[in-house]
Amino acid sequence: MLMVDNVVSHADEVREFRTLVAADAGSIEALVPIASGLLLVLRVQLADRV
Repeated sequence: MLMVDNVVSHADEVREFRTLVAADAGSIEALVPIASGLLLVLRVQLADRV
């Protein structure tokens, strides 16, 4: 699991990273809208996805 802080307040700085994560079929992401934004990224095996 990877957690990235300040993804809302620093959206321009993390835009490329978020694009890469979204394009990766082996990753699941969730934006937690607390404080300046927290992005949770989880790597999974494709067979584990529902």
